[in-house]
Amino acid sequence: MNITQEQKEFIENIIKECPGYKGHEYLLDEFCNEVIRRAYSLVSKQSELNTIKVYIKRIANTAIIDVIKNSINQPCSYKDNGEQEPLNIGYEFDENGDIALNYDISFEEVSEKQVSLSESQINQIKEIICNIDENNNSGFHKNIFKLRYIKGLNNNEIAETLEINEPEVDKKLLFMLNKVGKEI
Repeated sequence: MNITQEQKEFIENIIKECPGYKGHEYLLDEFCNEVIRRAYSLVSKQSELNTIKVYIKRIANTAIIDVIKNSINQPCSYKDNGEQEPLNIGYEFDENGDIALNYDISFEEVSEKQVSLSESQINQIKEIICNIDENNNSGFHKNIFKLRYIKGLNNNEIAETLEINEPEVDKKLLFMLNKVGKEI
């Protein structure tokens, strides 16, 4: 497709006016190629380009959308300029050749103020949970809290233990968390 430099610059200027162009300047050549491909028969025969500016702008808008959509769907590639360095993650392996898990966690010393705050918060949480059970005339919230946060059971195990369905456990846990979150 042969197109003059003037026609190409005209199309580039129209593309730059389109709202979809901003932020995608790096795709200008692809936008131009797509607009030229779609409007070639009209642009190549037209001597006065300003008469078809509105039509070219419509073509440019749809071409920009299509090019951006296609560029998103294509896999990312990069130029490889030689050797790649292997990643050195630094795993340690046990005697079986498996990755050894190292749970070397250091705990900061807790000050007396933090401990007393934690105890007061725990007591406050206990009161909130007991109040929920008293207001609802059930012991489910207290039992769910104990099974979840003290015994460490998951929602399915709690549902089996209390002989209720799992969505009910989820609902009661969320209710407790919201209540505790509001009052603390």
